[in-house]
Amino acid sequence: MCVAETKLDDKSIENVRAINNRRIEERKQVEEAQRKASLDTESRKNEYDHIILTTESISPFTVRKRLGIVTAEYVYRFTISSGFAAAIDSIGEIRHSSMQNTLQEARSTALVELRREAYKLGADAVVAVDLDYSEISVAGTPLMFLVASGTAIEIEK
Repeated sequence: MCVAETKLDDKSIENVRAINNRRIEERKQVEEAQRKASLDTESRKNEYDHIILTTESISPFTVRKRLGIVTAEYVYRFTISSGFAAAIDSIGEIRHSSMQNTLQEARSTALVELRREAYKLGADAVVAVDLDYSEISVAGTPLMFLVASGTAIEIEK
């Protein structure tokens, strides 16, 4: 019986350190990209600082002019890995947190886009906002989509 001993020389230790440093750098890059995406979404929300309501009027303001219907869409493709990860994440939970986060992101993104469309028309607000969620399957892949719509208006100031 032969027992092989493995010796870690300086070169091997250096390689392991380089690999670990690369992994740490990659993680930092991913975290930075996520942070920038979050800041971008937040700044877009603030850029189009319009009122969004599900009602037709803005008390105590008077609608001066209806500029037209504005819409925004959000589509999310479920993959096997995202569905599997969501299932594992939600084991033992009543809520499906991964799906809930996706729906919240969809709503937030769609409302930002709705504000952007209203901004292009010169609107002060979007009223009678409706959010419609649906799911369809394209080539066997489930897609969740959200359509946000409302009426862009100018208000008396």
